[in-house]
Amino acid sequence: PPKKGTFGFVDLALDATSGAHVAVKFLERGPGVNKAVLREILNHRLCAAHPHIVRFIEVFLTASHLAIVMEYAPGGDMFEWVLTHRVPGPGPAGLPEADARHFFQQLVCAVEFAHELGVANRDIKLENTLLDDAAVSAGTSRLPDVKICDFGYSKNEFVDSRPKSVSGTPDYIAPEVKKRREERRERERRRERRERERRRRGESEREGGQEREGRGGERAKLMRERGG
Repeated sequence: PPKKGTFGFVDLALDATSGAHVAVKFLERGPGVNKAVLREILNHRLCAAHPHIVRFIEVFLTASHLAIVMEYAPGGDMFEWVLTHRVPGPGPAGLPEADARHFFQQLVCAVEFAHELGVANRDIKLENTLLDDAAVSAGTSRLPDVKICDFGYSKNEFVDSRPKSVSGTPDYIAPEVKKRREERRERERRRERRERERRRRGESEREGGQEREGRGGERAKLMRERGG
């Protein structure tokens, strides 16, 4: 069945020319196909030459969708792998260190390659780190290789402005980044409270001034009557 994401869905297809399976990401045409989608296509195509990044094949339009054709990674994603292969330890259950090193080294190489091209993925997580099935097809116990996918939040510092906002999946945001965001929100809340307090004081002063003016007018009227 198609795998649904935040902005579309991914389905498995067969390339009629080569006979190979491919993954096709469908995005509904309309306002949702915006500058961010253009960035996704350009940045993914730019980085696709690396063996640990899902290969970009082509993009085409249907009557209702924009379709991005990519290499199919049949080994699932890292989230499923970790759940299946984690082992108990002194702390929380996780992958054996040698296995984790294998995957992490490949991930770092892919990220470095993208950064050298000026591309920041901004949404690297277990669910966006796919696996091939070379180990299964070869009939060996070799670990699969990782392949980064999904450049939907990506930016290119040579084309776009440098990334300043926090994006991606909250559960994967670094603690120090999350802390800075919370501190920024708290500063914004304090600024809003001060602004509301200033407006409140300003309204009170205006009301007080109007009341004093009204009393002054009444006193002057009273004095004129007494003088008369």
